[in-house]
Amino acid sequence: MRTLIPAHSSHCWGMGFSFTLIPTKRCTCEQTVKCYNSCTMSALLWNLDEKTREQVENLARMTGKPEEAVVRELVEAGLKSYTATPTKSVKAVLDLIEWAEKEHIVGPKDLSTNHNTYAWED
Repeated sequence: MRTLIPAHSSHCWGMGFSFTLIPTKRCTCEQTVKCYNSCTMSALLWNLDEKTREQVENLARMTGKPEEAVVRELVEAGLKSYTATPTKSVKAVLDLIEWAEKEHIVGPKDLSTNHNTYAWED
């Protein structure tokens, strides 16, 4: 079990304060602490127009979640439905890979580690 203890030296940031999770041997589980921020996450800064900002604020009020959690869920949902269009160079590489697989063209097994040797004969 873990206890939430404020700490000034931690790099984990939550609702305006830093914190550290410290394992404890004894714990009474009378409260549940929901933590939306984690040390494994990185921060991004976005500029939102006023309409989008109001929508995020409304969703946060309706769900009772912090705005950061709402935005994170919106981004995750959007990424699941987003389809990227490859650039011309990416499309060329994908076409080359498809052609090589169709023609059963294989390279040496150590190509990824010795690519300079094969490319420039070093």
